[in-house]
This record gives sequence, C-alpha cells and structure tokens, in this order.
Amino acid sequence: MMKRLGKEFLKVSASAIVCVNKIIKIDKQSHILFLRDDLFCVYARTHWREIKEALSIHSYRTDKGTEQCKRDYIFAYDKNYLLYKIEKSVVYFIESITESHRCKVISQLGIHELKGDLSVLEKELTGNFLKCRRNCIVNMNYVVHVNEKEKHLQLQEGFSCTYELVREKEIIRYLKKENNFLYF
Repeated sequence: MMKRLGKEFLKVSASAIVCVNKIIKIDKQSHILFLRDDLFCVYARTHWREIKEALSIHSYRTDKGTEQCKRDYIFAYDKNYLLYKIEKSVVYFIESITESHRCKVISQLGIHELKGDLSVLEKELTGNFLKCRRNCIVNMNYVVHVNEKEKHLQLQEGFSCTYELVREKEIIRYLKKENNFLYF
C-alpha cells in the first residue's frame, strides 16, 4: 500500500500511515501526531527520525537543515512543549531570547519558541521579512504604523516592536513600496 500512496504519506507505526502535509501539531512526550485538534494518531518512537525528516523539523543552531527552506512553515514549541506547525505567512515577528540559543515566535497562533539562532533562521525567512533590530525580524506584511520619533513599529492585532535607527531607511523604503501603512 505504501508504494501506491506517494511520498507525502509516511508509516508512523506498525498500524498507522499519515499524510505528513496534514500534521499540525506534535506531542513528542506522548508520541502523538495531530491532524486536527480532534483527530490524532500515535507514532512509534522508532519512526521519529523519518517524521522529523519528512516535516523538515530541525534546530536553527547551524545552517544544517536550512537547505529545505522552501517550506512555507516552521515548527516551534509552546509552553507545554508541544510542537506546532506555524505557516511563515502568519508570523508577526521573531526575536531572539537574551543569553540563550532560542527564539520567540509571535504569530496568529500565539507565542512559541524554537531552538536556534536568529541569524540562521533569518536565511530561511525571505521576502517580506526584514531585520528591524539586531535581535528581531519582522514580517512587514503586518506593519500598519511607523512612529519614527519613538522608533516603533505597530503591527496588526495590537503587537508592536521597536527598530534600530540604522534599519529605518530600509523599513520605510519597503513600506512605501507596499503603500499600505500609516506613517508619521
């Protein structure tokens, strides 16, 4: 059966096959793959390596794994150490956590963390993502207001972040090109 299903299907236990594109959340402690909040299956620990590879789950501590950056999502942990699939398009901004090799991901799905350095993750976030400070990358699609006086970016849903003066020209240039924000 596996030969006929295609590459997007993966055997995850002796009695379960899943479409990896449908996985939205992973409970590594209980070995559960969630396809929806109310639909899940258990995976065998021995299949974790294949699952991880199929979903391009990797640490952002080194460039290893970033060759798969064509993916439209990243996986990050919540406070209960569940891994969530987060589409890059719903990320507001990502900032590094001081004195650790971790980053905080602020998105429409909430606040999550991932292992790694912002500089490595930055290579995977292209297009509408700009570095606004040394330790923060912002999705410019969500910027609705720029306060030049206070060096402050207002994002949708009430989120905000500051930016460095040296990055101001690039930010303003990008927003003027897109022409979809309030500016003063």
